[in-house]
Amino acid sequence: MAEKQWAISTGKAASYCFVTAETIVNWIKKGLLPAQKTAGGQYRILVASLRTFMLKRGMTIEQLDRDFATRPMCWEYRKQARGGNRVSVPVLPQNIDCTTCPIHRNYTLNCWTQVHEREVNGHTVPDCRHCAYFKQWAKVDSEN
Repeated sequence: MAEKQWAISTGKAASYCFVTAETIVNWIKKGLLPAQKTAGGQYRILVASLRTFMLKRGMTIEQLDRDFATRPMCWEYRKQARGGNRVSVPVLPQNIDCTTCPIHRNYTLNCWTQVHEREVNGHTVPDCRHCAYFKQWAKVDSEN
């Protein structure tokens, strides 16, 4: 099954970039942000295009990723790993309850930007470089 492609208005895109809709239209007209025109003359921007645009300019994509579920949160990834659908996250013992983690409580998408060493249920979580989630998603974000 093909991945759903979401398209949003210039106003919605503006809210993710913390700019006005007019600024989004200017970026589109300058060829900086790909968009399509509807039959009624309104612009629509693919979420994937907006995400790439934002990453290239150092804008935060956390809310965009949350709203459109473009990637799992670290605890969702870990849960999927236990089910055999993903590579395991070797840093954490299987018995850790992710709901007690400050990253989970704060709903932080890029966990590696918040805490580099912490304790979760009495277990110290070391450097993120050893985490499969970090390896997959930090690399994706840095390439865009």
